[in-house]
Amino acid sequence: MQSADKPKVDMTYCMGYIEEMLLACRPKLSAKQYNRLRDKVLGEESYLRQKEMFSQYVDIVIKR
Repeated sequence: MQSADKPKVDMTYCMGYIEEMLLACRPKLSAKQYNRLRDKVLGEESYLRQKEMFSQYVDIVIKR
């Protein structure tokens, strides 16, 4: 599957809402990747740390 065939992740409508951000990237991830991301992100207590974990994971898994 080439990158042009992959579904796009549109974060414009959900920025600031962790649960919505997770759902927006779900089509790009396998079930295992999504569960790992969800567990890591929601396991953090502070919003800023959740957002940081989400951004790091998205940079590594989705953008590459």
